[in-house]
Amino acid sequence: MDILLGDRAGTDDVPPYCAPARATELTGLPPTFMAVAEVDVFRDEDLSCATRLQASGVPVELHLYPGACHAWDLFAPEAALSVAYFHAWFGYLRRQFRARQP
Repeated sequence: MDILLGDRAGTDDVPPYCAPARATELTGLPPTFMAVAEVDVFRDEDLSCATRLQASGVPVELHLYPGACHAWDLFAPEAALSVAYFHAWFGYLRRQFRARQP
């Protein structure tokens, strides 16, 4: 993180673009897809972010993957859980882009 944040790492000067949980205003953000691994150090922060987005009127499609660890889809792309994630993610993208076509 030092490469990205430099001396700001660990301070109150970290912008919300680098730490989304620090954002105070979420209204008007685009629809959001969140895939959260159950056994991930970021799980609680991700779930909190999804709740905050929804409370701000942002449509959120949230998927919690039981037993999954951080980056499970990269470590085991052919596992059933990864295939389910890819199916959900690509389905979401298809629905979002189809909805925006004239």
